[in-house]
Amino acid sequence: MTDTDVRDVLTRATDHLSPAPDLLDRVRTGGRRRVVRRRAVLGGALAVVAAAGTAPALSGKRSEERRPGRVTRGDLAGDPELLDRMRAAWRVAMPEALGDITVLWAGATAAGPVGLLSQPSASPGLDLQGFVETIDGQLRGLAGTLLVARDTIGPVALATGPRREQLIIVTGDRDVHLSEDYTFDAAGRVSRRFVTLHGDLVFQRRVRSQRYALRVGAEPVPVAPTGAVEVKSPDLPYPQEVERVMAGAPDIVPDRAVWDVAEREGYLDPYGVGVWTGPTQWYLRGMIQDGRQVVVQTVALNGKARAFCLVAPPAEMPDAQYLGDSAEGLAATLDNGGGVVVPVLYLRLPGDLGWAVAAPNCELRYRVRGGNVFPVGGDAALIPAAATELEVQSRPGRSARYVLR
Repeated sequence: MTDTDVRDVLTRATDHLSPAPDLLDRVRTGGRRRVVRRRAVLGGALAVVAAAGTAPALSGKRSEERRPGRVTRGDLAGDPELLDRMRAAWRVAMPEALGDITVLWAGATAAGPVGLLSQPSASPGLDLQGFVETIDGQLRGLAGTLLVARDTIGPVALATGPRREQLIIVTGDRDVHLSEDYTFDAAGRVSRRFVTLHGDLVFQRRVRSQRYALRVGAEPVPVAPTGAVEVKSPDLPYPQEVERVMAGAPDIVPDRAVWDVAEREGYLDPYGVGVWTGPTQWYLRGMIQDGRQVVVQTVALNGKARAFCLVAPPAEMPDAQYLGDSAEGLAATLDNGGGVVVPVLYLRLPGDLGWAVAAPNCELRYRVRGGNVFPVGGDAALIPAAATELEVQSRPGRSARYVLR
């Protein structure tokens, strides 16, 4: 068999796979060191699709018999006709697949019968594991696939139902930890409370939002999206990332491992399936008169931005002061015409640091209590705490004023 033959078999074997609707948007976020870690954060939501895309072609004798020694579990395990239909649905989805098909679990869900199936892979010591679900009254597979060690069951989940609100959680007989939502603590870190699911192969949970998280130990559990909902890839408000150097900033670029909260433990969401959407993510660096370095930064998650201010002498470890997730000025914009929107930032900093203001490629001016207008050098700066109005002009005829309070 030539490389071309192998490539053709792989293509046909994975033709049925549908990535998550926001997969492209997530992939587009790469390229910078600060989002390398974010890719790992989102890896849990993508691992099912990725494993399916790299699964080798299966080989061996086709058989409808369950593998010796493997007993189907679940409340529908005693329905042999249903199990045969599940195997048939798997074969339709994997027409090139050969080998014994095992129904590991078959259960009733709000969306109809769902099965967890496995089949030997051509790779030594590996099985292919995936779901068969009910769509419009018919059994269909596969809802994502996963490569696991031979004769084992890998922790995985299926998000099913009209709004993907029903979770079918496969534990693989391990402790799986579920968090249905998060909060931000006083420092702006993501805080989650997990409950432990143990003792059964499969749990069913209805979640109230798409802000849940699943983990086994320190590893995220991959989540397969249902095929029952055909969702066109939306135009997600993925945060534009703007970096600016303010007047007086040192020439030496600060170490991002020290001067970037996204590089610190707890400020991202390593197990969640939420999306990194929201207002513009800003990273402004400068220096104040006493020689301390300052970084003003925002981090977006699920439509909101958290704001932080880091201040310290250049050689010291700065504290990250959390300024909130709903401060006025975090999501300001200027309509530049022709469908172009310019992001604008105005954020009050703690103490006597003043205001951080920025608007890419715009002229900035500020006013103090109705008095004179003062120009700002550059398109990002620190202005006095006494400032009461910011004017942003992107080009002639396009300007906006923002009240600072």
